[in-house]
Amino acid sequence: MKLGFRITLIFSACVLAVGATYREVDNNYSCAGCRNFRQETISSLLGLQLSRLVRTHYPFGTVENHQHDWWRYSQVTTVAKLVTTHACSTHQYADGKEVRTSIPD
Repeated sequence: MKLGFRITLIFSACVLAVGATYREVDNNYSCAGCRNFRQETISSLLGLQLSRLVRTHYPFGTVENHQHDWWRYSQVTTVAKLVTTHACSTHQYADGKEVRTSIPD
């Protein structure tokens, strides 16, 4: 084999190995006190966090001085955009009740 081909092969294997460590975790939370939702998306590569995006949805409004008690009702983990695992319930609250309206994206 030529040296250039070997280097290309080794480089390609390294890129694939690093790419296989990409991970994205979506956590979904609800607050039983105000009935609102929060979504957190964390992206990482080689175990190092690349980004964290937090979105809060207030379809039911909120009251002044309300202290949210966020409860995680679902988690979706995607590894290397190939394998996805789910651990979830429907849009649910810590008190066991489910939401009866659509949640905006």
